[in-house]
Formats: sequence, C-alpha cells, structure tokens
Amino acid sequence: MTQNNTVDSEEIKILLNQISFALPCKSFNIQYSYTKQERLPIVTEFIVRLIHTCQSIAVSNIQEYFGFSSKETEVIVNSLINERLVVFNQDDELELTEYAKSKFEESSDNLPRFFKIEEDNKSVKFNLISFKPLFKDDNEKCRFCINLNESDEHISKSIHHAEMSFEHHFHDIVQNDDKKQLYKIKEVTAKKHFSASIPLDFHLKIDAESASIINSKENEELIKRDEAIYKAIIDTFSSNVFREYDKQEGYLLDFIKIFKDNLIGNKIDSRDKLNLLNYVKEVHLQKNVKYEDETDALLGNVYVDGEFHNFDSVKNVLKKYEGKKFHKSVCWLLPQNSFFGRTRLFNNFISHFSEKKIELKILLPIEEEQKNYLIDTNGFETYGYVQPIMGGHLEVFLYAPYFVCVLFHYYQVSGSFSSVSIPIGFISENPEKVEKARKLIFEYLQSDQNYRGKEKNKNEQPNFKEDFYFLDFQLILT
Repeated sequence: MTQNNTVDSEEIKILLNQISFALPCKSFNIQYSYTKQERLPIVTEFIVRLIHTCQSIAVSNIQEYFGFSSKETEVIVNSLINERLVVFNQDDELELTEYAKSKFEESSDNLPRFFKIEEDNKSVKFNLISFKPLFKDDNEKCRFCINLNESDEHISKSIHHAEMSFEHHFHDIVQNDDKKQLYKIKEVTAKKHFSASIPLDFHLKIDAESASIINSKENEELIKRDEAIYKAIIDTFSSNVFREYDKQEGYLLDFIKIFKDNLIGNKIDSRDKLNLLNYVKEVHLQKNVKYEDETDALLGNVYVDGEFHNFDSVKNVLKKYEGKKFHKSVCWLLPQNSFFGRTRLFNNFISHFSEKKIELKILLPIEEEQKNYLIDTNGFETYGYVQPIMGGHLEVFLYAPYFVCVLFHYYQVSGSFSSVSIPIGFISENPEKVEKARKLIFEYLQSDQNYRGKEKNKNEQPNFKEDFYFLDFQLILT
C-alpha cells in the first residue's frame, strides 16, 4: 500500500486493541421429564394399521392372520386395550379408539406415532444478563476482563429465571431433537457461579474521507444476537468516558515538544488539532515519511500483534540486548485508560518478559484514595502514582538505556467507542529519545510527591528511587 490511490480507494482496518468482557454466568442442575414421539412396536403397529384399513376386525381374524396361540392373542389384545388403542364395538369386533385415530390424522406419512414420557437431568449454563443458555464453554480465565453486572432480579430469582429460560430454549438445549417435548420441570438446583470471556477486537477503519473506531464485524454480529448483552457492553463504554478530552490537544503538543516528534507535529493543523486521517495514511500506510535514527512509528497498543506487528517489534529489539550485562529491568508507565490491558493479549505480552527473566515494574495511574490497583499483571509488581503525566495520555515502555516505546493515547470524541484510545507514537533505540523518556519519569516521581508505591505496602513510606533504582543512572554508573 504505497500508492495514494490504493489507500484512498480501499477501506482499511488496523487492529488497535482487544477488550475482553466477563459475562456473569451460573450453572444449574435441572431435573425434568419429556415426551418423546415414537413408533409402536412392529407387531402392535401392524395390527393398528390393519384395523385402521379395515375399520374393524374380529379377534379370531387377528389370531388366524398372525398365527398366534390363544394365550398370545389374549396378551396382545389386552395390551392394545390398556394402551387405549382399541375397543370392542357392538359387534364384538376391535376398532380404533378416537385417540388412536388421531395419531393417523396428525401423521404426514400415515404411520401412527405415539408419545412416551421419560425422565432426564441436565447441567445447563445461563448468562445472568439476558438469562439465555450458554452453549460455548469458554474456559478462558477472566482476571483481565471488564465485569458486566447482572441485575438484582436475576440474582434474587435465579431459580425462577433458569426454569423459564430452560422451558423457552428447550429444543436448543437438547440439541434440536424435535422428537422431544418438555413435559414437566421437576427441580432446579443452582450450582457454580462463573464468568465467560467475550473478547472484542477494535479496529481503526480508514477510508478516503474518515478515520473511525469500529468493532470487528464478526464480534458485532455475535453480540448483537443478544440485545441485553450488547446493551450492557455499550453502557460500559458510555460509563467509562475519558475525562481529559478537552485537554488532549494541549497534552499532544507537549508530547510532540518533549520527544521532538515531527511526524505527528507535521499533522497538527492551524487550530492545534491532529489530522488523524492524514497522519495514519502518510506515516503508517503509505510510509511517505519516517523517523530518523533507529526509530520506527507505532500505531496501536504494544501488546497487540495486529497489522503492524507491535509485539513482534518489541521482541525483536529486545533480542539485541539479551546478552548485555547491564540491568534487566523494564519500567512500564501505563496510560489512564479503563480498557487498557483488558485482554489475554496483555497477559501474553508480560509473560514473555517473565520467560526472559526480565524484571518488569509497572507504573499505574490511580486515584488519590484508590484502595486497590485494578490491573492484574501476572505476578509483576504494580506501583501506583497520582496526577498522571500528560493527563494520563502518555504510555512509556522503557528498557533503559537500550530502547523505549512511547505512545500518546489519542481519543475521538464521537461514536459509541470514544473511550477506546488510538495509541500513536514510536519505538526507538535512539539514545536521546530513550534518555528523554527516562528523565521524564524519573524527575516527575523522584520526589515521591505523586508516587504511591506498591498496593501491598500501603503502610510503608513509598520510595520511588528505591523501587525504580535502575532509572537512577547517576547511582548506577557511579
């Protein structure tokens, strides 16, 4: 995609992020009985069909026709009477009951079919948002997911809703066996409460005139099948609107100035607004302009291995420095974004550093009185700080003095997914850019005024210089 007309004539999608939602679910054990449509035993059916054809028939004719003994004839006739299939008429001949005749009338192939009542029990899983059955058994852990909240009604009356849903979706639950009809629900027992993961991919869609965030078509169609779940997800986005929209252009100008990012800077218009469409086209698609000195442009979250292979880019640069004898510690300053890292892709990314035995320390923007640090980092230490740099738009993945990923999380203020950020920036081995990032973090937090330390050590006085000793180059190099 190096030609202008190619980019302008196509609709291009670029993966920005994957966000996983934890769908609350519950399993129930349901004991029930059902009626099953069956054909009669072959001899019984033949006799019934014979009587249906002849309208009535003498018992002696049945005995003679089939060669039954007197005892066998008595048993078969009594069985037909007990099953309400035949009666004796005034001529002392057998004829079909109205019940038996109706089975011929209901049949499309003129073969009588009857119903048998049987008992069974099933373990059925329902989601607690719409209370529909959960057919896909997703065992993915949901510790990174964003929780969707079930209603109080579904919690307090879960047995009732499970019974109603089982009745409504019976044929789907018994795998479309149309011969079975629910007869009676005998008992419903609530069992395990769990969550199922709903991973959604979000793309930046680029066409000739606009750049907008969309959910993948497959995901959109899947969740829209259940209106209640779709509404719960959209409501989650609506309730997590980023608070610094009105200041982001100013923060972006700070970003450009500090890191001397002319690729982004050249796309700022006369109103100090970013022309996102032109930036993406020229820098990332057409690649007409590039950074100098060991620096490449990034678009999308670093843990996402989408069209531009951000994860691979980090791994490839990391390989260059595996044998170095300097420290093996990474500082990762996260943006203030409720949807950042809410995916197994985040876990895969940080697990890579665990495998390489690299110390990863995460700096997380938190509220002043926040008790818990919400992000799960697979055992890596998470440290909180307040008054986030650049209003929470900045993300820095720093492996000093070797390389750095610096991203500005940009937001579009319109659309259903305005809370999904568009990370733009670079990955660089340029010593000047690496030092800029190190110095920015170190000088901002070294006084401990905004630093809150580890969640586990709330009773201890936080000490940034001690926790992030590897960023104090003056200490390390002396």
